Amino acid sequence: MMLASHRSPAPTRRAGPYDALVLPADAGLALLRRRGLRTGPVTYDPVERCIQLLVPQDSAEELPGLLEWLEWSGIALELTARADFTPREAVVWLRPPGPDHEAGHVDLVRLVSAAATECHRAQLRRGFRRRAACAAGTAGARHGSGEVPGPRGLRGSGRAPGSGGVQPLAFS
Repeated sequence: MMLASHRSPAPTRRAGPYDALVLPADAGLALLRRRGLRTGPVTYDPVERCIQLLVPQDSAEELPGLLEWLEWSGIALELTARADFTPREAVVWLRPPGPDHEAGHVDLVRLVSAAATECHRAQLRRGFRRRAACAAGTAGARHGSGEVPGPRGLRGSGRAPGSGGVQPLAFS
């Protein structure tokens, strides 16, 4: 899916501010790839590395209650709401305001539910990558070679690289 990228300012039909749901870029892009989910205008801030989904004014104050109602209140998500977002603040438009992307035509409950899900998935992916990198660094340091021994490190003889014996199996 190709996303349109436009520089700000973009023309809008209404001069008043929007509110914005703000989420990390990886979660926001995953959300935009979902089929059947209608969003309003969408911006990207490369400095903050976040996606901002523009929603109708006064929606920001509903976010905590919606997250609680959707049973996300006990989980720390990187999903926040920002009140009074004006289109002039946009750095890059991923979906500029227009007939297909009107902030007033979004289903806020579905959008918040999908955004919370994608934020949680992104956090899990980041945590998994971090744990894998730590495990790889620890395993490499344990063996002193700086590389992680594994199936590709074996040379067909069943021996670990740099060792005279068979690689022991370790389970934890």
